[in-house]
Amino acid sequence: MRKLVITLLLPIFGIALMHIPAQAAPAGSVVSPMGVVLQAHRAQVGTSLAMSGATVFDGDALATETEGTLQVRFGGSQAYLQPKSSAVVHASSGGFGANLKYGSVILSSANGEMFSLLANGATIRPGTSQPTVGQVTWVNANELLLTSRKGSLEVSMDGDVKTVAEGNSYRMVIQPSQSTAGPGPQGSGTLTAGRNRFLFIAIALVGTGVGIGLWQALVSPSAP
Repeated sequence: MRKLVITLLLPIFGIALMHIPAQAAPAGSVVSPMGVVLQAHRAQVGTSLAMSGATVFDGDALATETEGTLQVRFGGSQAYLQPKSSAVVHASSGGFGANLKYGSVILSSANGEMFSLLANGATIRPGTSQPTVGQVTWVNANELLLTSRKGSLEVSMDGDVKTVAEGNSYRMVIQPSQSTAGPGPQGSGTLTAGRNRFLFIAIALVGTGVGIGLWQALVSPSAP
């Protein structure tokens, strides 16, 4: 009798287990891609080898090897990682965001779209809603190279805002904040955090030949 009961219950348990994953899956768990790879050579998206046509999702890390390159489209905007570069991308309203870890990236925004790049605590974005192409190169923890190929770039850090006009290139030297001592109870001192500041040092436009051809490809309506 006991064996018969177990035999009858097994199909019921099997049917219940089949429905558990569907019930446990949260509503709206499908994640939409935010970008697509246009060109890739010795590059990665996340932990996978990057290939033309591959999808890019929010939070993916993009990386290129020493001789690698990677071009990704986000809506009408694009990002082009040069050799030995890495950035983490994020979805944002009306465009895309990225965090440059090292190397050099060229960013383009289409008309009405925006990009926002975070590097060494500084935020670089288009200065207007017009199509913009800019290049940011990570030199070290306190230095960036900024170039505006088309349109202007707005650079901000801790309340300070500067503009890179079209056709200009600058070394951005970051001066880390220094804590200052203030009065405290019973003569003890309290530390007050200061603000990071940065200096712009004008330099000659770097990589003119390659850069001009590249940004023209990024903003061309016939670009892939």
